[in-house]
Amino acid sequence: MPVCSGSLLAMSDQKLSVAELLTELPLLHQSTRITGWEEWFALSGVSSPLVNNGPRFDLLSMLIAAVRSNLGVALLPRFAIQHDLDSGDMVIPCDVPIRTGNRFIMTWQEEKSDSPHLQQFREWLLAKSVVPQEM
Repeated sequence: MPVCSGSLLAMSDQKLSVAELLTELPLLHQSTRITGWEEWFALSGVSSPLVNNGPRFDLLSMLIAAVRSNLGVALLPRFAIQHDLDSGDMVIPCDVPIRTGNRFIMTWQEEKSDSPHLQQFREWLLAKSVVPQEM
């Protein structure tokens, strides 16, 4: 989801349209997901050569620090920044939900299925998982 620091949007309390987001805020990129913005804007119905402009960061932690430092807007996973969203330090400037189709799976060896530690971890993981609502 696109996020930026709360203070970056302090002058406006309105959500930005996709086009405004593209033209008004610097786009920050994670080097391991270099096509992230391009895919996000394409799924939003916007095409522009500007989506690949902006600084790139190798580590997710560096990208999060850049957002916290008011450097721009980034595509970040909610789990990594939920505390920032809850506190208002980060905000979602453009409320355009996009399903990317990315999924995570948990696998284990069949002979370990009865392990109490495995079951406890699985239950914790399911409790922390967010099931996307239909759009």
